Amino acid sequence: MINPHLIVRQALYDQFKSVSSLTQTDICTSARDCQASAPLAWHTEFPVEEALKLSGPLQKVFDVPLVKEVYLSGGHACFLLTEEAYKAFMAHIIAGTTLPPVADPIRNEVDYAIARMRMLARKGGEGCHDDKRVREALWLAMGILGASGTRRETRRLRAARELIGLMRGRSLNNRRQLAEGLGQAADCAARLLAYE
Repeated sequence: MINPHLIVRQALYDQFKSVSSLTQTDICTSARDCQASAPLAWHTEFPVEEALKLSGPLQKVFDVPLVKEVYLSGGHACFLLTEEAYKAFMAHIIAGTTLPPVADPIRNEVDYAIARMRMLARKGGEGCHDDKRVREALWLAMGILGASGTRRETRRLRAARELIGLMRGRSLNNRRQLAEGLGQAADCAARLLAYE
């Protein structure tokens, strides 16, 4: 099974190793508001903006561009992933796992989230919707693959709560539009929530 968080850390490490002393463990894939962040200001002799330029073209994973946007925040380089990277990660996860059954009875939030994701998966849609909350919830769920023990269970519960809350606070029209495009992402999320 691929681990998207590990793949991103490795790609960003490779990206910056010529201009910084960053290690893979310095690169955080659990940051808020971005999929990865690197404390570049503390690990390079160059100004951060120059280090970003000197590091060369942005990395690819599975022959698709990895990073859509890079921005700076308090000395950290923050990275948002491309639609193509999400699609590639989801395709590998779906190919390498089985769709979990719906629990009967539903005993907890994770069971409920799996049932919701199975329902949304039937509505169709390819790729990962370009909605910030959807991407953050799916990225959080992808973190389940690299965690173990209580960390895995904590991530699973946090991801379940984020996925359940995707429709909260949206207009009826916005919920319908979102639901119609979540098929592949919801299918992937259900598999991730059930991953052991």
